Amino acid sequence: GVDDFFLSIMSWLFQNKATDDATSSVVPLLLQRLRTTTTIADKRDALTQLAEVAEADLKHLGADGLISLLETMIEFRHDLECMKSTLEILNTITDHKACKGDFLELLVQTDLKAPVLLLDLLKMEDFYVRFPTIQLLTRLLEHNPDASISHILNDPNGVMSLVDLLEDSRESIRNEGLLLLKALVAKHEEMQKIVSFTNAFESLFKVIKDEGGADGTIVVEDCLSVISHLVRNDVSCRSFREMGYCRSLYPLLAPAASAAVSGARRLSSVAISVVQIIQSLLQGSTSKESEMEATKKEICDSRLMEGLCSITFNP
Repeated sequence: GVDDFFLSIMSWLFQNKATDDATSSVVPLLLQRLRTTTTIADKRDALTQLAEVAEADLKHLGADGLISLLETMIEFRHDLECMKSTLEILNTITDHKACKGDFLELLVQTDLKAPVLLLDLLKMEDFYVRFPTIQLLTRLLEHNPDASISHILNDPNGVMSLVDLLEDSRESIRNEGLLLLKALVAKHEEMQKIVSFTNAFESLFKVIKDEGGADGTIVVEDCLSVISHLVRNDVSCRSFREMGYCRSLYPLLAPAASAAVSGARRLSSVAISVVQIIQSLLQGSTSKESEMEATKKEICDSRLMEGLCSITFNP
């Protein structure tokens, strides 16, 4: 089939990158051990050793080795140590300038559906599984957005598992998950619709509050950027409006409005992000005149128009 042909081409490309005799490398021996061993202890040991040598010997890993790693993820996905080592190897080879494009393309194209396997791993709460899994998903999305998003949408729990990362108490994981979500919804209309019907808005505003609201950091701006992308879609815009989230925007704009009345000339980044959301809300309401009127009314009732006027008409 097409996938077999693709795999054969990738295997040929990887093999032709080799300049040394494969017998001088320990990687083929470790891969053979990984494929044939019958004990979990040997499997873990082979993966640990592969993780140690993978970066220095990429040319002997090849397409077949990558397939073996993915098969390990399927067969031993509930073994924490196996997953840690496998993810370490995958992140190493997909971050290597010389070969990362080849490896990433194989990951998204193979029948083993690497993005779906990674989504399943997000169920494991261990930091050294969840964090590198998010990193790998981000790389796949950057490399081939259409194929990666297609895999995520075809997984019944795919979108929800990504939105749930916003609830992780570990800031580094939550923030990486936020950036991944931001990239996912930036340009994909179907993704925007699905995300808006999860608890995404509630989770995003919780993060905004935890990060200081109007006085918040870049994390607040990232949350507001996700919201702005979401509400450009008419379905998501209606959902945001009907759930009353416009009222959650005013406290983020109010300090800038007060400052403008007092003579301040510069808007904070958070205030600018809120203004962009208001623009996106209006953009997402153009499908029907009734939708536009409902959005305008909600903007006024939420005092957002009051805040905008204070900013606009004070020097």
